[in-house]
Parts: sequence; structure tokens; C-alpha cells
Amino acid sequence: MANSFLKIGYYFTFFTLLTIWCKPVEASKLERGFEELKVYNFHDAERLFRKALKRDCVGGSYGLAYMYAMPNTPLINKDSAYKFIRIADTLFLKLEEKDREDLAEVNINRSSIDSVKQVVSHYYFEDLTDTTDVQLYNNFIAKHHWYNQLDSAISLRNQYAFQNALDTNTFTAYKHFMDCYPNAPQFEQAKEKYEIRFFETKTQDGTLEDYQAFVKDYPDSPFLPQAQRKVYQLSTRDGSLSSFINFILENQDNPYVGEAWENIFYRSVKTFATEELIDFRDKFSNYPKKEKLEAYIGQSRKRLIPMIKNGKWGFIDTLGNWAIEPEFQKVDQFHEGKALAGNGNKLGYIDLLGEWYIEPQYDDGFAFQNHVATVEKNGKLGMINYYGEMMLLPNYTDLGEMLYGRIFFESDSGRYGYFDKKGNVAIEPQFSSAYDFEKGLARVKVDTAWSVIDTAGQLLFPPRFDQVSLFQDSTIRAKLNNKYGLLKASGDTLLPFEYDFIGPFSNNLTIVAKDGKYHYINSKGEKAFKKEYDYSSIVINYGQFEDGYAKYRNDRKFGVIDTAGNRVFPAIFEEIGTFKPPLIPVKKYGKWGFANMNVDLEIRYRFDYAWPFIDSLARVEVSDSVGVIDREGEYVLPTNFEEIKPVKQGYISKRKGNYGILDNKANFLLPEIFHDVQAIDDRYFIVRIESYLAIFDMQRNRFIYAQEGFSELMIDNSMPAGSDQEE
Repeated sequence: MANSFLKIGYYFTFFTLLTIWCKPVEASKLERGFEELKVYNFHDAERLFRKALKRDCVGGSYGLAYMYAMPNTPLINKDSAYKFIRIADTLFLKLEEKDREDLAEVNINRSSIDSVKQVVSHYYFEDLTDTTDVQLYNNFIAKHHWYNQLDSAISLRNQYAFQNALDTNTFTAYKHFMDCYPNAPQFEQAKEKYEIRFFETKTQDGTLEDYQAFVKDYPDSPFLPQAQRKVYQLSTRDGSLSSFINFILENQDNPYVGEAWENIFYRSVKTFATEELIDFRDKFSNYPKKEKLEAYIGQSRKRLIPMIKNGKWGFIDTLGNWAIEPEFQKVDQFHEGKALAGNGNKLGYIDLLGEWYIEPQYDDGFAFQNHVATVEKNGKLGMINYYGEMMLLPNYTDLGEMLYGRIFFESDSGRYGYFDKKGNVAIEPQFSSAYDFEKGLARVKVDTAWSVIDTAGQLLFPPRFDQVSLFQDSTIRAKLNNKYGLLKASGDTLLPFEYDFIGPFSNNLTIVAKDGKYHYINSKGEKAFKKEYDYSSIVINYGQFEDGYAKYRNDRKFGVIDTAGNRVFPAIFEEIGTFKPPLIPVKKYGKWGFANMNVDLEIRYRFDYAWPFIDSLARVEVSDSVGVIDREGEYVLPTNFEEIKPVKQGYISKRKGNYGILDNKANFLLPEIFHDVQAIDDRYFIVRIESYLAIFDMQRNRFIYAQEGFSELMIDNSMPAGSDQEE
């Protein structure tokens, strides 16, 4: 529609000019030519205009151009019109003023020439609309620079030229477009495409050498960071310590040198133990984060204890100072230099400085063990390694423990297989059940029968057993048709499948039972000594050797033997407690006492229950209350305690619902005024009064930390004066 209006405008221009030219003047050849046009005598007009060229080149050229440009005529010819209007336009500029005035008499002037030029150019432009040939557009733009719709032509030219570049999609095509059309609105887009294709072309083989050459040769490329990243990734793709070291040595200007150093650090320091950190410092004296490394070393020497303040958790050291400020909603103990911690609903892991080692992103997590940790997300389990990389995505409903470089997993099919320590499938999922590896072997179930595999996934023997168990010396106990036998690690039979029961090995001996009798064998399957004993299902509760002794039963009485089968205690007691010389708890006449190794009664039968001596003290029970006696049988603590729990350096007592702490001589270190006492380890204890916490150092008999308000509550609860405490 727009072109139709343009055509109407151009036709109107022609007929207006004809009307003007047809004024009554003396007829020259030029004027007569226009007269002939008026009556459509085109050939006569053409002849007259050509004759006029000899005397008036500008006028004759104009007349011919006008005639050849007239629409709907037999002589219309845009090429001829263009030729003659260009002659008229060029020569008009060179005319004297008088000649211009003469031409003006027949209305040939600057304006009329420009009007014909527009008409002619429009004919050419209309023809272009049927093509996408960029060269034709370029020719048009060069030859019709005066055209009043030149911007449209340039816009179309740019559009088609850019589309050609897109279709070719090479960096040279985009470069050609930018060089030829620097003012095109598509220039920036072409530049972006050029940089992309240039980078892709120069690195199309994807080799380390490609990216290294790109970094060296094109330092101004916007893709320099990507090339540097690829150099880093390809140089360290095997993840080895040496690859990161070599990367730093060969690419010192690469921005990923810092990340490489971090990988060297985390691959060298697996547990953040002091020795590890110092060894790293000695080996890598040029490590750039020396101050942080020294901070790690300092923290590694401390015992970090979780503690809460104002609703937030942190860690204090054994001097009571905040080693990690309380800023977490949840923390666990440190394991291998990392602790589970979280804020909000997500958990991650922090390092010894309290910095995020692995950002919070998991719903739950477990402590690092053997340099890996299991994490949970959306009800599925995954695993991370000690340098923070996701080793196994959280896609599994069941994962084992990383032992001997293998961890079992349950696949989507419900079958079990094993990953290696890099998270690659080492043993394809094929088992209906599987267990962790022990001494290089693992129990597996194939459909309904059990067998044992090695770390390569090879079955040691065909799966045919109802049950298998692995013992510490790699002996395998198996059950077949309701009978037990023993196998060697090779799968060879060590003991035939004819026993009603076989126990686990302890002190290199185990119980084997058959036909109502049991005896002991060694790990070679040989009978340890001749003596046999009556068997019942409760033998497993007392018949295993421990510290060189085992209880036996005869005529409902208990005695003790040693590993050679020698009778140490005759079977004369109703029960015998843990056998730890020199005084052994024994029961007769419904009461407990203590006998020496000569089976002489040292402490008479008067207790409802008795525990073995620890050092020089033993706990005893009378009428559901607990006390402590010495080796003379004298009470050190009367039997009026609800509970006395032994710890390495003493006891935790409970009386009337409250707790206290005693040393190993049963002297009170803290009276029974606490609502809870929990051991952190053998030395440190968290004690609580109401909701207030403190940490007690049993070895030094002092508080190393107490929450604000704790001391006042201790006084209110009758804390003895002069107790050594600090906040």
C-alpha cells in the first residue's frame, strides 16, 4: 500500500511537470519534445530530445530521462532514464547562471532534476524488494545516494548481510560484516558472534595446547577467562596433587592459581591434624595464605568443644575462650578437621576456623570418616570427599561406609553394587543385599543365597549359603541347611557343615557345638584342648574368651578356664562376673562377694550385685541402690545412690535425680546438684543446672567455661565455697 501511494506521488510529479512545460512559448526542439510527450508521441519526443542534446546537453538529457522514466509508456527504461538524468544532474552543476536561467524558462531546474532522480531511483528500489542479494543493495546504495528512502535500502542491506553472516556462522563471515558495515545496528551482535566463533574455531580440537595458545595469542579476547579456565581444568583433570603443582609452575599469571593452591592444600591436608598442617607448611613454603595456615595450625592444637550462647552454637577451647564464635544454629563435634554445622534448615561443614568448608545445602549429614562424609538431600543419600567435592550425588536410598576403597549402594533397580573411592562404579549392582568390606572381603546376597566377594567383585565361592559371617582373621562362618561350618578366605572348607553353633573368634579361639556338647577350636580349625562341655543356647552369653579367660557351666554352676583349658575356678558358683584378677565378683547363696585367684572368699557374700574392681574400687548394689567399696570390702560410698557410672578418671553419680562427679578414689569433685552431666570425652564434661551449661575439666578439677548465670545457680544449689571455676 505504501509503494502504491509513492507511485501515485511520482505520477503526479510527471503530469504536473507536463502541465508546466506546456505553456505557450516559442517552440524549440526541447520545448517541442515536451509538447509531443503531452500528446503521447513518444518516438517524436525521443527524436527531438536527442537532437536537442547537440545544442543543449542538459536539457536534452533531462528530456530523455524524463521520458524514459514516465510510467506506463512504451519507451519506459529505467537504465536509460538513470543514464540521462545523471548526465543532466552532473552538467547542470557546471552551467553558467545565464544558461540555468534559460533552462528555467522550460522549468528545468535543480528541483525538477531531483524529482526525476527520485522517480528513477524508486524504480530501482522497487526491483530490489524481490531480492536478498546484498551486492545488488550495495550497488543501489552507491549509485542512488540521493534517494529519499536510502535509509530503508541500507536497513534492508544490513539485515540481509547480517543474515548471510548468521547462515555462514564463521568468525570470518562476522568479521567481514563488521568491516563492511561498521555503522549497522547489528554491529554489536555481529561482534559478539564473531568473538564466540573465533574462540570456538581456535579451540575446536579442545586440547590443552589449543587453549594455551589462545591465552598467549589473544590476551584482549573477551573469552580469555574461559580459555584460562579451560587451561586450568585440562591441566588438572586427573585431580592429582602433581597436576595442580605443575599448573601453578607453568601458568603463574592464570587467575585460577589461587584455586589450584586451595586444591593442593585440601588434597594434602585430609584431617587437619597438626602434623599434617606442619608438614604442608614445610613442603610448600610458597603457599600464599601463610597467615591462614598458621591459624589452622594453632586451632589444630586445641580441643574444640561445642557450646551455646544466646541461642547460637560455637566452639570453645580448653581455656574457656571462644575459638569459633557462636553463630550457628546447629553444630556437631569436629571429625577430621571438619564439623557439621547449619543455619536455617540446611547443613554444611565448617573448618577449624569456623569458615564454610562446604556451604549449607543438605538436609542432614554425618561426620567425616575415612576422608568422606555421607549427606542427605530430599530423602536421598550422597557422599562428599575430604576436599569438598561431590563424590556421589544424593540419589541413593542406601549407602554403606567407605572401607578398603569400596562403598556399597542401592541402585534404582533395588540391586546393590559398590563404588570406588572416586565415586566410580567398581562393582556393578547385581546383589539383592550387601555389606561393608571387612579386611578386604564383603558379604553379599545373590538372590536368596549368600557368598563373599573381594574388592574386585569376584565371588570367593558360589552363592549357596543361608548365612555368612566374616571373622577378624578372615575366617568365614557359614550356615547351610541349618548347620554351621567354617571356610577359609580362599573358599576352601576349614570346618565341615555339621555343627549346631559356631561362635565368633576371641583370643584366637571359638566355640563349636554339636550333639549337645561344645568345645573350643583355634583359627586353623583344630581342637584347642580335649575338654568338652554341655551346650545350651545361653552359652554364647558366657562362653566366649575375654582377656584369656572364659566361663563354663557344670551342673548349673559356673567356673572359669584359661585358653589352655586349665580350670582356674571350679564350677561352684551360681554366677561369676567379669573375670579381672586379683578379685573376681562371684555369686553364692543368692548374694555376691569377691574371691581371689585361689578361689578364697576375700569379701563375703552380701551384695545383690557386684561389678569388677577398677583399680582399687568396685561398685556394688544393695536393694536397688549403688555404692562403692574398696578391696577390704569397706564402703567408700554408701549404697544410697541411684546410679554410679564409671568414667576413665572417676565416676558420675546420681542421687535424688541430681548428678555429681567423683574422682577415681570416689572423692566428690562436683556435688550432686546438677540436672545433667554428659561426658564429652574422658576428661571434659558438660554439666547443666536448669538450662544453664558449663564445661568441667575433670583432670584439672575446674570449670573452663560457664554460661552467664550458671555460677549464681550453683551458689543457690549449695555449691561449696572455694570451688575453682571461671567463666
